[in-house]
Amino acid sequence: ILSIPGTHTFTSSTTPDFDDVPASSGLFKYVQKLKELGITSGCSTVPALYCPTDTVTRGQAAVFLMRGKYGAANGAKLLNSTTPYFNDVASADSQFPFIQKLKDSGITSGCSATGFCPSNPLTRGQAAGPDPDGQLALAGCRRHGGQSAVCRGAAGRIRPAVRIAPVGTLVRL
Repeated sequence: ILSIPGTHTFTSSTTPDFDDVPASSGLFKYVQKLKELGITSGCSTVPALYCPTDTVTRGQAAVFLMRGKYGAANGAKLLNSTTPYFNDVASADSQFPFIQKLKDSGITSGCSATGFCPSNPLTRGQAAGPDPDGQLALAGCRRHGGQSAVCRGAAGRIRPAVRIAPVGTLVRL
């Protein structure tokens, strides 16, 4: 979560929403803003946990990205295509509209010609940008201290990072 100009300047609650991300954490303001914007509710409600060291699945990442771009409340209003693109994501799946919209937006072509692999972990290479082999392109790398960074995708190619701005706009660096 970054401000449009990339200054890392935004406000968030100073009271921790999650027991495992204290106010002293370098991730604190970003995790707080993800919660405030409705992009995440964490990994557990009782106790309230974010699980910052857990991996993210491709399906979860699709939800984060599309909620960040279109707003948290718009899951049912994404105006995504209704005919499934991928044989491993049923239309009744809660991640379906987000994964469909990701494909509609040209951000992914899946993990194969017919699959999205929603339960597979997302690698930093896949997160860095679109790869020729159709891997998922999602939000990527960031250096500490607020400087922009690039990430390396498949075969070491440099990919620009993608940021989700608080206003819900995707900004390619």
